[in-house]
Amino acid sequence: MTPPFSLREDVLVGSDLENASASSEGWYGTTPGLRHEEASWLRRAAAAAAEPPPPVPPLRDLYTYELLSLTAACVFIIAIVGTIGNVLAATSLLLSKKLRQSPSTAFMVNLLACLLPVCAVGMPMFGVVFLSVRDYGEIPYTDEVAISSFVLGLILSQVHIHTICALAFNRLMAVMWPMTYKKVMQPRRVRLYLLMIWLYSALLWVPLFFGINGKLEIEREELMVSMRDESRHKIGKVFHVFFTYLLPVLFSAICYVTMYVKVRQSRQRKVARQRCKAAVETTEDNVIRLWDDDVTRTILVIFLVLLSCSVPHVVVHVLHLHEKFPAAWLLLHVVFWFQFCVDPVVYVSMSHQYRRATFECLDRLFRSIGFLRPPEDDPSLEPRNELKADSNINLQSTWRKNMDTNQKFQFVTEVNT
Repeated sequence: MTPPFSLREDVLVGSDLENASASSEGWYGTTPGLRHEEASWLRRAAAAAAEPPPPVPPLRDLYTYELLSLTAACVFIIAIVGTIGNVLAATSLLLSKKLRQSPSTAFMVNLLACLLPVCAVGMPMFGVVFLSVRDYGEIPYTDEVAISSFVLGLILSQVHIHTICALAFNRLMAVMWPMTYKKVMQPRRVRLYLLMIWLYSALLWVPLFFGINGKLEIEREELMVSMRDESRHKIGKVFHVFFTYLLPVLFSAICYVTMYVKVRQSRQRKVARQRCKAAVETTEDNVIRLWDDDVTRTILVIFLVLLSCSVPHVVVHVLHLHEKFPAAWLLLHVVFWFQFCVDPVVYVSMSHQYRRATFECLDRLFRSIGFLRPPEDDPSLEPRNELKADSNINLQSTWRKNMDTNQKFQFVTEVNT
């Protein structure tokens, strides 16, 4: 005769243990010589299952006060610098008539526009989170608000990555297929490409918000959102990481490697042509000129900054190493967000055209608010048609009059002679 229940602890939990304990008492009670310690073990297991789980320790026990304060200060600095820098860079590009004629300018502005809400809204919200965890040990937002904010930020970050991919492919087409590039990069088509980037980025994250093909949940110990680890959704999680991060990175890297190989071959052909004293410009010269273009080098630097800031953060998050290295985890947050305020700096430092457009925008801004307005007693403000107001003009006029007098005197002397 077999007992009517299983003795496996992982199968019987809660009320099942109580029912099994009750049935075991009756079964063991009617059969002499049975082991009553098993029935008592079941009663103790049922009592342990009925007890509430131990409370989760507050987050300030995981992260130190100084570390949370430093992270919050860095986040607020990134928010201020990123907001001002992205607004200034986008305004400078839009006000420059010369840069507006380039098809790449629309993508460059989109690269800045998608980061502006992250710096202006998302970063201050993160700063409040770190301060609340430091002082109270809890996240101040509800799960719905936190997940919604994270999804919006992830969509904007995804637009940033996809825009870098589009610019890399843009430069690849200009180098490899210049005629096709001119046909494809028309203003109307560029607007369509940007709309497709935004829609595709939203489709990667919005279904998860509604629980389609996975579910997002708040990881309070990690201070961020992640997909729930379930056996049926693990494959979907792998595919999601591949399409949201790995595929754009690989695509951009392949574009730049292909461009580098093409440019290297073109330079070798140019050297051979110079040895033959052929001075006619060929396709290789155009390839080298496009590679040396400011846009190509600027996007390459931004792509390398993206890799440097995001790869360590993604690795630690995927492997759940935040408990082993809590200090490094918070600092990697700061490094990851640092890329949001780097793009305007790269624009100004890498491109003389963007630098000139930025200085012109600042000059307009300061003059409009009167910061660079010259004083009222400035001699440059006086009328230029009054010769007495300018000593240089007076000297020049006197010198011309003396020259005319000398010429007339010489002419009269020659006539008399």
